[in-house]
Amino acid sequence: MQKQLLVVLGMHRSGTSAIARGLQALGASLGDALLPAGFDNPKGFWEDRDMLRINEALLAELQSAYDRVGLLTPDDRPPVVAALENDARTALAQKFAQVDFFALKDPRMARLLPFWQRVFAAADLSVAYVIALRNPLSVADSLARRNGFDRVKSALLWQEHLLAAVHHTQGQRRVVVDYDRLLDDPEAAFRRIAEQLGIAPVHPEALREYQANFLDASLRHTRYTREDVRNAPDLPQGVRDLYPLLADCAEDGRSLDDPALVRLVAEQREALCSSGPVLDLLGRLDARVQYQGQRLGEQDRVRTELEQTLTRLGEAHAEIHGEAQRLREERVEQEEKIVELQSQAAELLALRATRLWRLRDTLRLEPWSLGKAARIAHLSLSLATPAPLRRRIPAVLRRNLSARILPPAAAAGDFDADLYVHLYPDVAAAGVDPHTHYQRYGRPEGRLGQLPSIPGLDTLHDLDPDRETVLVVCHEGSRTGAPILGYNLVRELLPQYNVVTLFLGPGPMLEACRALGAAVLGPTTHHRHPLIADRTIAAILERVPLRFALINSVEARFPLAPLAHRHIPTISLLHEFAANTRPHGAFLETARWSGATVFSSRLTRDDAWASHGELREIAFPIIPQGRCVLPGGGAKGASAPGPSSAVRPADFPADGLVVLGLGGVHIRKGVDLFLDCAARVCRSAPDLPIRFVWVGKGYDPENDAHYSVYLADQIQRAGLAQRVQFLDELPDLQGVYAAADILLLSSRLDPLPNVAIDALSEGLPVLCFDAATGIADILREHGLTDACVAPYLDTARMAEQLLAIARSPALRRDLAERASRLAVETFRMPHYVARIVALAEAQHRRSQQEVTDIATIVDAGVLQPACALQPGTNATDTEEAAWLYVRSWASGVSPRKPFPGFHPGMYRERHGQAQPDADPLADYLRQGRPEGPWLLPLITPATPVRPVHGQRIALHIHAFYPDLVAPILDALGQNQTPMDLLVSVVDEGDRQRLTPLFQGYWAGRVEVRAVPNRGRDLGPFCTAFADTIRRNYDLVGHVHTKRSPEIGAEAGRQWVHFLLTNLLGGATPMADRILGAMAADPRLGMVFPDDPNIVSWGENRPHAEAMAQRLEIDPLPEAIVFPVGSMFWARVVALEPLLTLGLSWPDYPAEPLPYDGSLLHALERLLPLVVTKTGHTLALSHVPGVTR
Repeated sequence: MQKQLLVVLGMHRSGTSAIARGLQALGASLGDALLPAGFDNPKGFWEDRDMLRINEALLAELQSAYDRVGLLTPDDRPPVVAALENDARTALAQKFAQVDFFALKDPRMARLLPFWQRVFAAADLSVAYVIALRNPLSVADSLARRNGFDRVKSALLWQEHLLAAVHHTQGQRRVVVDYDRLLDDPEAAFRRIAEQLGIAPVHPEALREYQANFLDASLRHTRYTREDVRNAPDLPQGVRDLYPLLADCAEDGRSLDDPALVRLVAEQREALCSSGPVLDLLGRLDARVQYQGQRLGEQDRVRTELEQTLTRLGEAHAEIHGEAQRLREERVEQEEKIVELQSQAAELLALRATRLWRLRDTLRLEPWSLGKAARIAHLSLSLATPAPLRRRIPAVLRRNLSARILPPAAAAGDFDADLYVHLYPDVAAAGVDPHTHYQRYGRPEGRLGQLPSIPGLDTLHDLDPDRETVLVVCHEGSRTGAPILGYNLVRELLPQYNVVTLFLGPGPMLEACRALGAAVLGPTTHHRHPLIADRTIAAILERVPLRFALINSVEARFPLAPLAHRHIPTISLLHEFAANTRPHGAFLETARWSGATVFSSRLTRDDAWASHGELREIAFPIIPQGRCVLPGGGAKGASAPGPSSAVRPADFPADGLVVLGLGGVHIRKGVDLFLDCAARVCRSAPDLPIRFVWVGKGYDPENDAHYSVYLADQIQRAGLAQRVQFLDELPDLQGVYAAADILLLSSRLDPLPNVAIDALSEGLPVLCFDAATGIADILREHGLTDACVAPYLDTARMAEQLLAIARSPALRRDLAERASRLAVETFRMPHYVARIVALAEAQHRRSQQEVTDIATIVDAGVLQPACALQPGTNATDTEEAAWLYVRSWASGVSPRKPFPGFHPGMYRERHGQAQPDADPLADYLRQGRPEGPWLLPLITPATPVRPVHGQRIALHIHAFYPDLVAPILDALGQNQTPMDLLVSVVDEGDRQRLTPLFQGYWAGRVEVRAVPNRGRDLGPFCTAFADTIRRNYDLVGHVHTKRSPEIGAEAGRQWVHFLLTNLLGGATPMADRILGAMAADPRLGMVFPDDPNIVSWGENRPHAEAMAQRLEIDPLPEAIVFPVGSMFWARVVALEPLLTLGLSWPDYPAEPLPYDGSLLHALERLLPLVVTKTGHTLALSHVPGVTR
């Protein structure tokens, strides 16, 4: 038996909801996906949400809306309509899955009936129609109350809905139902529907429930007559003619097939068709008025909120003003108390200066000694001796104890006011006298009143004037990795240079370097403050010139900027992991100010690259450090000490294996992994004579609840108590190495530990984890991966390697010999220092070139600091701005364009430089400013707005964040050039939410498509809309909603503002200027914002090379200019190779994408190369004052 479908047709506010609800009394199902009730339909809409979604999408595809006048033609079947038909068939099949009789209602269906009739036919349903009729005056009044519609607009919509309903249902079962008559007698109305449509009779109980609980005559606010319609002069004549005939049909006085009615419907539809362009224009204008009204309403709301905020701020200001007054009064009271306390302090000072008080201090505070007895006698005598006699007491016996009361103050002559206000901005902001503030508050608070003394500074006068001097900076002088390396640097440099060592912190290495013959400065205080660091370097240079400086560790970076500012060559030796270094920007700061930055291992360099993407463009040298000599250690070739009995007891078997672990007991050292490896070995070979010894400070289960207590528990539970021993730090490490057979480097993270270098040098095989230490790379380079390198933290594999060594004496001997050879080849300290010195000498030459380049740039006057320097950078003058700019290009950290349109990197690569080490801008200026692709034309607010004739234009907007579309439309709305909008969203819900936003767009058609969430913004452009763009347009723009959370919210907003202002407009319309320029110059293929930052391939080069082969672009240049952020205007023919490439959704990587290094990042960079390959040119948009 064929399933039945009842479709309710009619105009909005015509009773379609009441009729649909009543059809349940005839046995029809309305489904369970109904739209909820609203303020304008408190009894419910009785519309199916799935059908409503499809209707809204179809209206959007037809460039219409439920309230836009104009006949629709849903007979056309573009791809979107065909896809919606498939959705509709699926949805309808689901509705009928459990029922045989279903009813649908949505006023939109009347105008879209050809579409739905195709769907009904495919489902093989028995379809009948109920056409709801209500007096057009009542409908107009209802829409005026709800939507503010003009009566004529409402009447035209009424006419179009009824004409469509009658016309498209000819020859089918149908009935007209008058809303007013239904309210008067619902039982008769539904009996009539059942009889005329030949369906089941009314269910009395259901009808009574419908009448009692649903129908409410009070919701009908007006009731007009035929006479009212006939006499309504503001109703269109067609409406006045049509309504009486349809009312006759509702009263069964006329058939819907009546020739007069059929003829009238045909005539009126033809008239509407002929008026289509006019109606379409009226619809667009009406939509624009509505949109502007919405925007005005939103602005009113914002204004109201701002007024409320201002009121609250005013109240808060008054409250704060009162609180400030109270605090001022309190401050006066406090200052009075301070004066009183100072007076008391002066009295106390005077008292403590008396002989009686000094006698008291001597008696109470000093330990008993012969001197104390003498002082007591002297003070007692002086108390009893008249003043003239006291003056004859020898001065050596007199002591001034007043220094015990307070630390020495900076005297007025020594006080440095400039230093004080620079160090303490709060003092400058308060506007008080610096010296007064220091005396009253600063000194008691421990603030500096003068430059801290630099211990050892006077020794610089003793340096040999015939030798050049180098500076070695260490962050501290402890007996640990970096300071020990610093000691060895000094040891190797002293035969050739005067060496000045600056220690920022204390430790025994200061005295050790002094014993070598170096001039030792420090430890310093407050060295982290830029001004103190600058004054420190200035004080050194006042006494001795420096050939170069070595900065040993990222923690010693603080003098770098002052050294760079004075053009002293610097080499920074970095041993740490950037990921674990704080503050986060420490490595960037170090690389920016260093002449060269050297890493000790690939692991630490790669970690810096991963932590700071912009460092990837810098080819940092990797130089493993040499083997260090400890202070007091024997000379090379001296007799080696015997094996440590603590490590290898006398009763331990001679052929037994001692496995050594070294370092402080810390989770970074992986002591738990050392124990896990031991447990695996002992379980696998319980009879093997093997002993595990960890030497280092920190194992204290009684007091260390963070780590040691768990290690002790691990030993107990794994049954290792007889196999594992912890020893405190031992002074004789050579004896430790001599007693051991293998070093197990179990560290989770250890750049290039000295203990591993020492162990290899002593012939001990070293086992380690891959990707955890730089030692792994060195072992791999020497063919020792299989025997000595386990996968990352894979203790099972490490245990297997250890067992293989334990069971094979031959393998053990072989590895020991190879370890010794490896150490000799790799860890030669003289060779290491020679390479560092060679780098420093090369930097000396570059530093002199920098001076020349800065002078060239300053003299040319071309540098624009707003473009050349990072936002927030304040240069005191042109010369400092030029220095900062040149330094960024010399270091490779955050380089920028010196002025809009010029790319120094492209100049250097494609033109070449007369002096390879010179700054590219300086070379460009000295070469006479040659033209080339490194200097692109600019489109600015000063560019004339040219007419755009004969160009078909579209703007693609990818709206991943729908809430950010409105600012794009606001910026676009400042322009006058007509263009269509192609909008992509990533789900159907976003499409429905966004569609109303575009109803007020008047400058062209709008197409909104839901696309897969792949390919970010370029996927929809190159895949979803590629054919549409190629077939229909000459010029196309591409923008997208953008948040960029990975760079921070404020930086992300600044970037979006920069892009949209340059492409669409801000204070001035930019899209009009760009499109006018492209229309005037057919060779101009692409325009995009002139980003001042220099951005290159990064991790995207492999992806770009693969895609470039498909695009037949070869070779790829190193330096590139491209739309950073992937927003641009382009000539469609210039992008033809990309649009015809046939990229499909599976070609794009799935989300989430990395910050850098994907096909999409590569495509972004390839866009200009595609354009230039087709013979077109590039231009940049630049709005002065808008940067990032």
